[in-house]
Amino acid sequence: MTQKNVLIVEDLLEEFTRYKGYLEAHGHLVHGAGSLDRAREILIEAPIDIVLTDMHLTKSNKAEGLEVLAI
Repeated sequence: MTQKNVLIVEDLLEEFTRYKGYLEAHGHLVHGAGSLDRAREILIEAPIDIVLTDMHLTKSNKAEGLEVLAI
């Protein structure tokens, strides 16, 4: 399997940690963002192959998680 750069957009640390552990165990490099603003920064800074995003980010509307895909 080819290593992928994965961005996880998740505001709950427990959920992020679970996803990160699974992906790293399968050889992927994981970047984490707890907010849409941080996700935007990472997408500018790093070559991301896959985005895994929470649709219900705390302190935001329900659709905000999808906005990361428009970047």
